[in-house]
Amino acid sequence: MQDARAFRITLLTLCLAILVHDAIALAINPDFGIGDAARTVKFHGVDYNGWHAVAGFALFGPGLLVWRRAALARVYALAVVLALLVTAGWGLVDTNPLGILSFPDQRADAIFHVCVAAIFVVPLLADAIGTALGPRAGATSADLSQAH
Repeated sequence: MQDARAFRITLLTLCLAILVHDAIALAINPDFGIGDAARTVKFHGVDYNGWHAVAGFALFGPGLLVWRRAALARVYALAVVLALLVTAGWGLVDTNPLGILSFPDQRADAIFHVCVAAIFVVPLLADAIGTALGPRAGATSADLSQAH
């Protein structure tokens, strides 16, 4: 099996980018109100408050730990995709999930979650295709050892 270096670096980069995004969102609106007291601020079209940012830290923070091991990184990336899609659906049917996340613009939040999930699917698919195809056709073992 390939070492999946490109996949692992892409996963790390995505997680870092989203964690920076969530840190900025938290700085913009550090509100941790619950229920009707939950106040949100639009950031890149998404309703953010402190709870939404912390949820992002909880989801994408583990990526900083698992990216070095290809097998764990693959499972983690798939879990991220599933979590984002489930929460997109949940956000569409509930304007106040868990009583702490306030989504006045449910549609925008769902679109954001689906788009981020799709961004995580791309490297997963590229890695799966690369693994399925195996070593490059016509490459010698010396070529392959120099490539890594």
